[in-house]
Amino acid sequence: MTQAPEEKIDILNKLDRLLERKFNGEYEENDAASIRKEINEIVPVARKIVIDTKCLKRLNIAPPPAIGGAVIQNMDPFDTIFESFYGKSFIPNIRDMLQQSVGVLRTGDISSEAQIGEGHERIVYKQLEVPEKVTLVWLIHKVPVSFWLWSGGILVAVFALGIKASTWQFVRQIFGLCSCAND
Repeated sequence: MTQAPEEKIDILNKLDRLLERKFNGEYEENDAASIRKEINEIVPVARKIVIDTKCLKRLNIAPPPAIGGAVIQNMDPFDTIFESFYGKSFIPNIRDMLQQSVGVLRTGDISSEAQIGEGHERIVYKQLEVPEKVTLVWLIHKVPVSFWLWSGGILVAVFALGIKASTWQFVRQIFGLCSCAND
């Protein structure tokens, strides 16, 4: 189904208005479900238009440094329209993409490559192949250097703690290393 640029602009503007109302809370409590339904119905069409106009921007989400936590990379904001991560809504980002797409459609500057959607970037994660036998050579080539450094540091720290603990009287008594007569 091919749509004229004016139809696409109308779809994008309609979603933009709905998202503005949702974001600003400009609706009655009994209208919340109907607005959500309208948004869910129009998002797939609008997302395709945004991709075709090459205005889709994938986002990286990270928590504040003091809090720490999971980092989400290369996320499609259309997948989480109603979600909020670390107190941040993606509706303003989506509205920016919609408005940029309207600008692209108004200029008529859409190449044939963009119209068939070949410009859309996909990330493919490669599964690590499990060898038949895990050898030291395989581990050296497949495990990052930072892991080896952390492991070595932990071993050295445990060894040093063991040496220090061997001087403690109660540890020596537990292992029978002293003939202490503290009866």
